[in-house]
Amino acid sequence: MLSVENVTLQYRHGKGVKEVSFTINRGECLGLVGANGAGKSTLLQIIATVLKASSGELSLDGESYLTKLDLIRKKIGYVPQDLALFSSLTVYEELAFWHQLSTISLPKARIDYVASIVGLSDMLNMKVEHLSGGMKRKLNLAVALLHEPELLILDEPTVAIDIQSKLEIISFLKEWSKDKMVIITSHDMEEIEMLCSHLLLLSKGEVQFYGMMEEVSEQVGEGEKRMTMSEKVMRLHSM
Repeated sequence: MLSVENVTLQYRHGKGVKEVSFTINRGECLGLVGANGAGKSTLLQIIATVLKASSGELSLDGESYLTKLDLIRKKIGYVPQDLALFSSLTVYEELAFWHQLSTISLPKARIDYVASIVGLSDMLNMKVEHLSGGMKRKLNLAVALLHEPELLILDEPTVAIDIQSKLEIISFLKEWSKDKMVIITSHDMEEIEMLCSHLLLLSKGEVQFYGMMEEVSEQVGEGEKRMTMSEKVMRLHSM
């Protein structure tokens, strides 16, 4: 279980996150939504250990971020919005590079396995620079899966890609999250609705709504049956 309690990080210009609290259990996928600048990426980076909160407590499987950071990092897979790939390498070389950097002892067969589950087996010898946008997103995901993380954190993993690649990534994540923990940000509410069991809405760094997807409709109330998920979230944002 991931536990986030009263987490706060304030930047000099005032933006950040303030007293954010929620939990995620295995088999759950949390959709993190909000307007640009709401604090989504900041929160993801805190959970991924890229940034350090100024106050609050985080723990993963009962281990505190304050005392067991190295152990926790081994359990986290982080997929940033910006592609972190080397264009001059082949797909196999890219995976092999990150495989070697892993602090966990991994069999070489893990590279082939990860490539297969994201649909890149036939492209292992192709240069990264020649991949389509969708294939690069899949490779970015594959890198994060190499060490078989318990918690997968994804910042806009399907942005600016073709619909086929998007559906394939969503399908994979839906299956993978059955016994893992997933946090995903997206501006595509249909994607969030298809994939997530829970929703957290941030507004100006603070939690405006947190609950199960079914509770979104209950919170919105009158007229919710005629609304799309985007309209429901907009209603929540204005409440």
